[in-house]
Amino acid sequence: MKPIGASLSLYYVVAIAVAAFPLVTLGQIEEVIVTAKKREQSLQDVPIALQAFSGDQIRELGVARASDVVMLAPNMAISQQNMMNSSIAIRGIGTSDFFAAAPGSVGIYMDEVTMSSPFLTAVGLYDMERVEVLRGPQNTLFGRNTTGGAVNFISRRPEVGGEMNGSVDVTYGRFDRIEVEAGATFQLGETAAIRLAGKSYDRDGVWNDLDAGGAYGDKDRKSIRGTIVWEPTDVTSVTLNGHWGREDSEVDQPRMAAVNLSPNGAFVGPQIAGTQLDWENLPTGTVNSHGMTTSGTGWHDIYPTGSNRHDLDAFGFYLKVEHDFGWATGVSITAYDDSEVFGTVSSSGTGNTRPSPITGDPESNIVIDMDQNFEQFSQEIRLQSPDDQRFRWIGGFYYFHEDFTLGQNINFGPGQILSAPFGPPPPVGAPPGPPVVIGGSLALWNVSQGFGQGFVGAGFSDLMAFSIATMENDVWSPYFQADFDILDNVTINLGVRYTEDIKRMKSYEVGMIDKSGFSPDTFFDNDLVRSTSAAQLASGLASGTCTNNGRLCADTSTRPNLKATEWGGKAGLTWQITDDHMFYGHYSRGFRSGKYDVEFLHGIHTGFPIEDAVPETLDAYEIGIKTNWFDNSLQFNVSAFLYDWFNKQSFFVSPVTGPAFSNVPASESKGLEFELKWAPTDELFFAGSLGLLDTAVTEASGLPSDELGHELQNAPKESFNLFGSWTKPIGNGTLNLQANFNYRAKAKTSLATIDLVEHLDKVELLGIRGSYSFGPDERYHLSVFGEDLLASKYCKYHFSLQAINGTVTCNGSEGRAMWGLNAGMRFN
Repeated sequence: MKPIGASLSLYYVVAIAVAAFPLVTLGQIEEVIVTAKKREQSLQDVPIALQAFSGDQIRELGVARASDVVMLAPNMAISQQNMMNSSIAIRGIGTSDFFAAAPGSVGIYMDEVTMSSPFLTAVGLYDMERVEVLRGPQNTLFGRNTTGGAVNFISRRPEVGGEMNGSVDVTYGRFDRIEVEAGATFQLGETAAIRLAGKSYDRDGVWNDLDAGGAYGDKDRKSIRGTIVWEPTDVTSVTLNGHWGREDSEVDQPRMAAVNLSPNGAFVGPQIAGTQLDWENLPTGTVNSHGMTTSGTGWHDIYPTGSNRHDLDAFGFYLKVEHDFGWATGVSITAYDDSEVFGTVSSSGTGNTRPSPITGDPESNIVIDMDQNFEQFSQEIRLQSPDDQRFRWIGGFYYFHEDFTLGQNINFGPGQILSAPFGPPPPVGAPPGPPVVIGGSLALWNVSQGFGQGFVGAGFSDLMAFSIATMENDVWSPYFQADFDILDNVTINLGVRYTEDIKRMKSYEVGMIDKSGFSPDTFFDNDLVRSTSAAQLASGLASGTCTNNGRLCADTSTRPNLKATEWGGKAGLTWQITDDHMFYGHYSRGFRSGKYDVEFLHGIHTGFPIEDAVPETLDAYEIGIKTNWFDNSLQFNVSAFLYDWFNKQSFFVSPVTGPAFSNVPASESKGLEFELKWAPTDELFFAGSLGLLDTAVTEASGLPSDELGHELQNAPKESFNLFGSWTKPIGNGTLNLQANFNYRAKAKTSLATIDLVEHLDKVELLGIRGSYSFGPDERYHLSVFGEDLLASKYCKYHFSLQAINGTVTCNGSEGRAMWGLNAGMRFN
């Protein structure tokens, strides 16, 4: 393992383990109770690699959204394919596919209810009890799509029989950040209570709009939640939860880099050479395929293009009923969630008003619009034995149904022409060239005339390729898990789950429409796409049946069902060596369901092949030890793992052949994780984590998308977290000072070598906070904080559009140091 740098030379000594930041009392680490195995257990007694963080901890560490949890744990990373859709990877297991038909490899849950929509990771977190991060396949108790692990967010519930209590927090920060979070519990008689909570977050943009001028990137998020708990008897509890959230923001624009050399300010074809781009110092004298510069030279200088929408509406409820029969406890969870997303992804980086030097028209050459809706219903019923038995078991049945509409399109601007190696465009009206085979795929490309000239005489000029897919998904899944104490200190852990997963395509509308005459900032939702297509069909401009010449058309079809029947589970052993030392080892198997390819360029309307993905499976082998030392003032845990990953679902944008999907036959991930918590006194507390990861493709598909021996994408070899706090009584209150640091090494951006965008740069995040609590029971607090004080500038995702519009893309961090003030109070 290579040193990271002189400034981090001590990290091998101090950064051993996981940043789980518990409260410290009298030099002891306070016990943390979790429900990772659907039972209440001490964190150190659960025989899996697990971390838990309280609601106060995640707020103080700047965890504002579900996707931010990657800052808390080792061997975790975020793949932000666009600014609305984020995917979490654990131990190198994640997804590279940003299309919403693709399920993630890490399950996200809110109060045990799956958050199926990939966009819900953007929803704000508030009034949380805790978050639990489970590493490794969690198929037995959490089900499909948890090959990498599961993250369970647990909100605060009202306590029946207590007093009215609650809290209010107000934050003001840089860029006029105004944040208000509040929650309160009220008693409803002797057997019921209700908790109401909400959060509002507003902030000005941090980007410089080079096209329209001024600041860009305003954020506006609102969320509310109500939870009623009714306990009619001592053995029965009923919980009803309703929640609503909305985001109405400007989508963060990616940073674009033009790759064509153009000394005369016009398109000439050759592309820049080199192994990697320096995204803070982009090369000058380069243009896209329209002869235009893209992102500015400064990190925060951008040209927003398109409608710039980032709108999310989500609401839902769940009903949880628990009853203790004596011999077992029965649990029923019924849940419904609905989310609607309108979003823009710009791959132009040229603004809505700047004219092209070639066409004289506004240059919005590639803009993607999404209009998508997800409606899900789930029902889980389970029975579980009492906790104090030698043979402890949980058995249940899970049903999930989802209806979703995925509308997505890619808009090409006027005079669209494409980059080398395909050459300049042919004269207007030239006949389409013959198809050629590139990389084993048949596409309507002609090397002499330019990519896409088989579509229309002037390439993609003023066209939009669209797809609107309506689908449904049904999942049936029984499961059983048992823990059997074969000796007083030795336990056998067994689990199994069978899953039947069926996806149905109810309709699939595809086509090409003429979008000339529309403003560059038009948002093409499903209604506008359908009405425009219908008008062009009625006028005779478009055909009612699409062929692979890519001309104006509209077509509706369906595809065969995608059915998967898979099993998963776990077999392991736990050895309680002493009261303070535990060893565990297990084998587990998980799977991720398949998906339809409904990408806007794939289908008969363009000639690109349709590439549905088959399910992927993962076999995991893990051993670990959890230890307490010195009267529980120090905890030290170690885990080692080896993963075999089969049929990994992969999305790849080739600089030559464009976008493609594939299943990688086999790949591997192995590594180590260390976690340390130390409370040397009642005033000091330290914690740290270290993750080491080694990944590789062990059997390649033979396609350009993956290479034998190549590292997995978004899998940094080293990652660590450090945390320290000092607490001191002062006057009638308590002063607390804390600092945290998160590091992730650079990671590959794909499974194949790509010039210019081969890897993502390292991530270094530093935060500090000083708080003073005072008043009766220290119910009031004032804080000053700093987040990302190093103003870390890094790319969260790369993709190459060299063959399409002469650019490559970096979805960049905000790269701004943030600071602010926070004031709050508790009442009871």
